Amino acid sequence: MASSSVGERHVKVNKGPTRRGMAMALADIKEYMNESQKATIYMREAKALMDGGEFLEATECLDEAISLTPHQVSFYLSRAACHKALHLYTEAYYDYTFL
Repeated sequence: MASSSVGERHVKVNKGPTRRGMAMALADIKEYMNESQKATIYMREAKALMDGGEFLEATECLDEAISLTPHQVSFYLSRAACHKALHLYTEAYYDYTFL
């Protein structure tokens, strides 16, 4: 957590879960989850990364999600959007046409 100074007081600012923290939390519970549930976790993390402009990291999460549930169309569409944002047009085209 970061801290910022407001007058004489210090206020702690929570920046939310880190990628490492999410991975550790997922590792603890993944044995109780099915493939679809695991893929949903990766998709949620990817969306958070995309919202933060971290498209390369988001594609890594989406790769994991797709490997777990390759039939989920929204995963391919999200990954295509990441590729497009990264100017990887061939990869984006593949994801769009793979559907």
